Amino acid sequence: MGTILQRTASAAGAAGRRAARWRVPQARLAYGLLLPSLALLCLLELYPILYSIWLTAQDVHVDIGGIHAEYVGLGNWVQMLHDATLPAIVWTTVYFTGLVVVSTLLIGLGVALLLNQPFRGRAFCRLVLLVPWAIPAVVSGRIWGLIFNAGFGILNSILRQLGLIGHGIQWLTDPTLAINAVAFAQIWTNVPLVALFLLAALQTIPQELYDAAKVDGASAWRCFWHVTLPTIRTIGLVLVILTTIASFKVFDLIYILTNGYADTMVWYFNVFVQSFKNLNFGYGAMLAYALFLVILGLTAVYFRIFPIRLEQQ
Repeated sequence: MGTILQRTASAAGAAGRRAARWRVPQARLAYGLLLPSLALLCLLELYPILYSIWLTAQDVHVDIGGIHAEYVGLGNWVQMLHDATLPAIVWTTVYFTGLVVVSTLLIGLGVALLLNQPFRGRAFCRLVLLVPWAIPAVVSGRIWGLIFNAGFGILNSILRQLGLIGHGIQWLTDPTLAINAVAFAQIWTNVPLVALFLLAALQTIPQELYDAAKVDGASAWRCFWHVTLPTIRTIGLVLVILTTIASFKVFDLIYILTNGYADTMVWYFNVFVQSFKNLNFGYGAMLAYALFLVILGLTAVYFRIFPIRLEQQ
């Protein structure tokens, strides 16, 4: 019996060694096959990043002779601190981002709560909800441009029919109204994705939690505050971060609707203006990295204020 066990163990050991020797060439083959793709990915991603970082320390001049760069160190950062146009741009960016993020999350949560209730046509409503998010940003911008048009826009036509206005409102050229009009278009685009994620999170909440809360005498508001919100806390944090990044990086709608005029010049659009209109590539690259640092800092603040609790995951 002992001899049989020894032979079996010996055979198993030999098989394991052969398998180990076979796995090594397989791993090398896998890495060899992946290496060209990884090298191409690094080339396409790493080179632009390194080049843009290099640009932040350069004063780039474009003339008939080509592109000339002069090393200025932190000169672009110093120029940013003395740029007289930036305070207004910062205020517009903060106002636009805050309005879009808060409104998107509140409206998205309301839509998700509504679609989480059983009613006839709920599946159709969920399908229609995808339309604003599925429409390309360029098409969406054109649609809202027609809606907000002061002369023949649908919005002004409806308001005239209702007797609320006597003349066309300059939605996209009035400095006070333009940024709100663009924000409304951005909210319309962002709400579907936020609502779908929150709806998926709501459907993972066990009904037993609500039943137990109602047995304890909790009202609908207390159930929402103590059961629903804590359960969707993590996905809510992710959506806050994604919505903030998307709001900071808005470009398409502003380019199509106002082209940055009427006090709608936000930071990201200013990066485009400095880089490709003023041809100040060094300063534009520095502004882009300054925005990256702001987003990184805000993300850290979000995690600090709303820490993820592992026991809830």
